[in-house]
Amino acid sequence: MATPSSYKQAREASKQAGARDPIPDFARPLVDRISASGVHVRWGFRQHEWFLVDHLIKKCGIPAMAATAVRAARRTDVDSARYFLPGWRELPPQPAPGTQRPQLRAVGGTSTTDERVAQGQALAAMFREQEQQALNPGHPQETA
Repeated sequence: MATPSSYKQAREASKQAGARDPIPDFARPLVDRISASGVHVRWGFRQHEWFLVDHLIKKCGIPAMAATAVRAARRTDVDSARYFLPGWRELPPQPAPGTQRPQLRAVGGTSTTDERVAQGQALAAMFREQEQQALNPGHPQETA
C-alpha cells in the first residue's frame, strides 16, 4: 500500500499546484493507460480511496484494472473514476510470479465446417453436370 508520506507529498504538491485532488505517483501509470484508451474521467478520490486504489494496483495489476475500466466506459457514460471501484474490487489477484500459462492441447480431427464446404462443393458440381446435360442432350459432357 502507499505510505502516508506519499500522501503527504501528494497533498503538498496539491497545495503548490492549487489542485484539489492530485493523482499520486503510484496511480499515474493506471490513469495514463486508461486515458490513452480514450476514457477521460475525473480522478477526485479522497485520501482513503487512494489507499484502496494503491492496494488494488498491487493486488490486481494495472493491465487488468485498465481493461475493466475501458470495458465499463464502453457500456455507459462514466464521469468519475469512482465508478470503476466496484469492478476493480471484484478482480482476481494477479498470478504468482513465475506462473506459466497452461498448455492448450490441439483438437484433432477434421472441422465440420470443412466437411460441409466439401459436401456443398460436391453438390454444386453435381448440379452443374445435370444442368449441362439438360442443356445439351445427346452430347457427352466432359468432366473437369
